[in-house]
Amino acid sequence: MGKMADIDEIRYSCGLEILHLGGIEKTDEMVRMCKISKDKKVLDIGFGKGINACYLAQKYGCEIIGVDFIRKND
Repeated sequence: MGKMADIDEIRYSCGLEILHLGGIEKTDEMVRMCKISKDKKVLDIGFGKGINACYLAQKYGCEIIGVDFIRKND
């Protein structure tokens, strides 16, 4: 799993919490409520750029499975 993009780390370090819906505090609250830890697997539906997945994997050591939809232009 890759590391958060440098620009995203810079934005987060400046207090811009747009990377996580509801803010980083809500993400950490969800982790506590779901008891996510290094021995857990997490399914991220709507993976997008994978920012939340990278954050969870780096901070909590869990394994992430990401799924997203890519629309093919016809």
